Amino acid sequence: MNRYLFVIDYQKDFVDGALGFPGAEKLDGKIAEKIRAYGKGRVLFTRDTHFDNYLSTREGKNLPVVHCIKDTPGWEVYGETAKALREVEAPGIDKLVFGMDVTDPATAAVLPESADEIELVGLVSNICVVSNAVVLQSKYPEATITTIDSLAANGATRTYYGLKMAARMMANVPDDGVERKRVVIVFTDGKPGYSGKNPGDMEAVLSEAKKIKENGVEIYTVGVYKASDAVIVDSFMNQLSS
Repeated sequence: MNRYLFVIDYQKDFVDGALGFPGAEKLDGKIAEKIRAYGKGRVLFTRDTHFDNYLSTREGKNLPVVHCIKDTPGWEVYGETAKALREVEAPGIDKLVFGMDVTDPATAAVLPESADEIELVGLVSNICVVSNAVVLQSKYPEATITTIDSLAANGATRTYYGLKMAARMMANVPDDGVERKRVVIVFTDGKPGYSGKNPGDMEAVLSEAKKIKENGVEIYTVGVYKASDAVIVDSFMNQLSS
């Protein structure tokens, strides 16, 4: 049976770098163990890959956090996982978007001709891991594709970047002489950033919200949170709203 393991974007910038988050580093040892169990010829890995012009790309305009710039430390695979990949001589696939491009000659050259089972591990599960699961299922329609929940992780609540994106959208609305009410609706658990209650994360969000409101945009908030968090969250959301 042709079984393969794909390690998705387990890179320094997604673990403890520009887009890193607590808990991502805990996957390292388990991913490395699985790589060694599969062995040579059965493991491939991907690297999210950007260039110096990242902020001018579509993704960069929507997620203005420079990350995974080719040949920088943040682009490299993290920790013990990197060591295990070298040990089994796993080929790497540099991808420019969430999912790998199986039509790219360099990618096609390292992909297996056929596969019966494929496992995916890595970061982040609800974006790049699932994107590549869909791509691989299309490439190998008869294969069983699985993701290992305990070896994949998600990120954090990026309210600040959501507001930055909203501000850019409002600024780019054409002036056609028609007066319109401008509104931003924020759906949130009320816990911005990694820790959920980091004063620095909250301050950054409130500062960005203040700029938006000063430009005549109204902000409304919709919160989903536990009753035990009400005191902190209610105060934060009241400050965030117009």
